[in-house]
Amino acid sequence: MISAISAPPLLLFTIPLTLVDMGSSLVVDAVMLPVDLAITPSNPELRTPRSMFCHYNYSI
Repeated sequence: MISAISAPPLLLFTIPLTLVDMGSSLVVDAVMLPVDLAITPSNPELRTPRSMFCHYNYSI
């Protein structure tokens, strides 16, 4: 808010830069998700993202 009040021309630079950054982060995160899930750490004490998923047993 301070930059919008004190220097409005900066918004012409920061808004497009923010949109490009968020878009590229979304694409890279979506592409790298299978790689992140497939990697297993060499240290057995470290948890993988796959082990952090919640599992529910539907059997009665």
